[in-house]
Amino acid sequence: MSQTSRILTALAAALLTLGCTGGSSSSTSGTALYLFDATAPEILVWKDLGATASAATTPSADLTLTSSALTQTASLAWGGMALDTQRNRLYLLYQNGTVIRIDQIRSQSGAIQTSNLIVFTLDSSQRLTGSVFGQLALDSQSDTLYACESGTSGNSRIWAVANPDSLTNGSTATLQAITDTQSPTGAAGVAAGQNAAYAYFANGSQVISGTTTYNGPRLRKGTASAFDPNATIIGGDTGLDQSTTGSLALDTANNVLFVGMDAGSTSTSSPTGGAPVVAFQTGQFGLSANQTPTFWLGNSSTGAIKALAHPGIKAWLVGLQASGTNGTQTILVWKAPASGVSAQSLTLGPSGSQYLGAALDGTGS
Repeated sequence: MSQTSRILTALAAALLTLGCTGGSSSSTSGTALYLFDATAPEILVWKDLGATASAATTPSADLTLTSSALTQTASLAWGGMALDTQRNRLYLLYQNGTVIRIDQIRSQSGAIQTSNLIVFTLDSSQRLTGSVFGQLALDSQSDTLYACESGTSGNSRIWAVANPDSLTNGSTATLQAITDTQSPTGAAGVAAGQNAAYAYFANGSQVISGTTTYNGPRLRKGTASAFDPNATIIGGDTGLDQSTTGSLALDTANNVLFVGMDAGSTSTSSPTGGAPVVAFQTGQFGLSANQTPTFWLGNSSTGAIKALAHPGIKAWLVGLQASGTNGTQTILVWKAPASGVSAQSLTLGPSGSQYLGAALDGTGS
């Protein structure tokens, strides 16, 4: 794709976005950070991410939330943490399909109140062979929980759980997988908001756009029932083409989808220069398949991104990285990421903490 074509495509996407939103947000105030530390395990809370990021000495967590229920037979899934800011609930997804819901999350302090702690399971009788669960997302508007699942056969899919706040302790959520005609395979990532679902898949069946056939990593857009076969972003211009994993985060105020990857693209057709985070306007879905990102963050030396989190309505982005298969104590923080700012590295919490999940609550003032 030529530079002129890229500019025109990005402009078209921006106009589409402006036509369907009442405004944008660049505010960073009133945002709380939640991190799941796998070593304890426990949930650490910093009530003001802005103050935490600007402090001369990194402050200790304001709250440490604990419960024996946080210790499960499997690890928390990478990115297996999602906030329902509208209903004041936090969800955790473990690799074995166990889900923990913590009600009244903003009122918790210290030991989590047992009356506010619900554990349910994604139906074990309907799993893929060798099932392992991954990223979790929550659409507050539709009250739908989304969970990534991958199997040893290579197949992957996204579960959609309607009204997860109605599930009781010890209950089972039946399978409703989002229909996908592209037969996705490999690692998966998910984000959701405003009655839409977005997914990353490492591979799947070929995609034909115009006279060109594409294979490899792709982004999808759809609903809780099905992905739109005409809403796929794939190809050498996308910055996705060398990734094998992808984690998603959605800025609902500005209609921007962030993708964090294990490997940014260094192909000659991609302008991203190995950046491990790329961002697309949601209005770019449904245009040509081989889209250039609106902007990108980092470079080939930034390192792999294992999980992303965004508050939806405030201008923060948090990335988690790995040491082998474990999380690390240092997180990456982008303040006003659309400005292309470099990430700030923050080493938070007790020494040796391993963060597998992050969530941001931007409802404060």
